[in-house]
Amino acid sequence: MNRLVILGIVSIVLVGCVVFAYWDQWFGEGGPSRGEQEVSRPKDSLPAVDANRVHEIEISDSSGTVKLRRVGERWVLPEVFDAPVMEIRVKQLMDALQKTAKARPVARKASSHKTFEVDDEKGKRLKLLDDKGEIMLDLVVGKQDQPRGVGAGAAGTYVRKPGEDVVFRLRGRLAMALRSQKSWWLERRIMSDIDPKDVNDVVKKAEKITLEFADIDLNPKPGEEVPAVFTANAPRVRIVLERRKNEASEGEDEKVEVGPTPPSVAAAKEKDEAPFKWVMVEPADHASMDLYSPVVENIVRSVLYARLEDVVGKDAADPAYGLDEPVLDVTIHFEDGTSRNLKVGSVCEEKAEDDETPRRAYTVRYATASGNPYVVTVSQYTVGQLARKPDGFKKPELPGATPGGARKPGIALPGERKDEKKGASGEQPSTRPVKK
Repeated sequence: MNRLVILGIVSIVLVGCVVFAYWDQWFGEGGPSRGEQEVSRPKDSLPAVDANRVHEIEISDSSGTVKLRRVGERWVLPEVFDAPVMEIRVKQLMDALQKTAKARPVARKASSHKTFEVDDEKGKRLKLLDDKGEIMLDLVVGKQDQPRGVGAGAAGTYVRKPGEDVVFRLRGRLAMALRSQKSWWLERRIMSDIDPKDVNDVVKKAEKITLEFADIDLNPKPGEEVPAVFTANAPRVRIVLERRKNEASEGEDEKVEVGPTPPSVAAAKEKDEAPFKWVMVEPADHASMDLYSPVVENIVRSVLYARLEDVVGKDAADPAYGLDEPVLDVTIHFEDGTSRNLKVGSVCEEKAEDDETPRRAYTVRYATASGNPYVVTVSQYTVGQLARKPDGFKKPELPGATPGGARKPGIALPGERKDEKKGASGEQPSTRPVKK
């Protein structure tokens, strides 16, 4: 027989042996007959998980333990005042557990536990309990496995049952969905009852904003001392904005424009054609100021999107929170008669476990908001973004603008290019959009 033919046959046999030996580890479920025979043994299988029956989830590792509990249709953190959990993260965990019954064993000796990180040192413990407190699933979860050159859909996680030696490879990214930190699970949106997809529509329905804050530096530079509390004797800034019908947009005949429109004229035209405009009612001496709608709307959006750092209690009347004399108080009224309020109080002097060093590298303040029954903390950055003085609502000046606001000829905005040569008639250089 030809030597090359013999070598080819030997190579094919060797490759087949390797694939057969590592099939379970590479592809988990759906392995060859050897894997199917192993799963047929009762002790070498994992129970299926019915997500609808899971009432409590407990995750623990060397850094701590977190518990999640189902209350009606939502999940909460029972150890954090029953604060709501991010539903998407619970869903990711449950999705990763849908194929437990198809997990395949990849090792049978305790000596392999360290390799797969399902040992007592690195393994994470996951328990699922039903509404009677009975354990539905109890696993030691190890490292994630994703072979090179294989898509994310083929990723798996090594697991084992506590007290047993057999290690399974479970299809999915269970290892990535397990965190024992409460902050990982905590719902961070203060006004979580508003669907993020609806925020832009809600912003357009705002018709009045009342903004009041202490006239102190609420957004200090790094290293500068932040005022911890606000007292009644400190000066305050009060701003009231109202959305009104734009009379300039009514009763005008449509004009036909010939030739390109200068940016300054186009902006003014757009403003006049808008059906509504924002007016500053207080302070009265700024009533005639030309307000920039995107800045006003961003105040509304910042309140609706505001994110919390932690949940610290439920009693907003506690003097320690400083919410009786808030450093910032903003209320937004909407067309349907509803309103949203955000109050920010004293600096939260959180400490780490040693009770000496600050828990965070940035300043946080106590806060409370409409639709949220908890006292939370928000970052100083959030406060600084909302505390705008009257001049902060002006439209930003265009580059090279004249005192009247019009742009000087030949000054190009980002995305435009400047033509250096004058035309035959001696006209000024023009600006044209850059072709992409």
